[in-house]
Amino acid sequence: RGKAKNKQDVLSSAKKNVITDVVIPLFALFMTFVLLYNFNWVGQFSITSDVGTMPNWWAIGAMVVGFIVFPLSVMLYRERKLNH
Repeated sequence: RGKAKNKQDVLSSAKKNVITDVVIPLFALFMTFVLLYNFNWVGQFSITSDVGTMPNWWAIGAMVVGFIVFPLSVMLYRERKLNH
């Protein structure tokens, strides 16, 4: 939290553990890629009807707003608030 007088003392006194520092993060990264690869992206962002398959624009729009527009607007708001 930035309250330490000397940050090097805090880092050097922390106990290192290979399992929690290396193995678990690598396993989490691997599982993230596996889940992203196996996810049904077409089924998530398309609608199947009697006419055929068409894009689900509501789902695509919600993803764009949730993952791009909203975080960008929060970041810009925060930067503006900190600079004033």
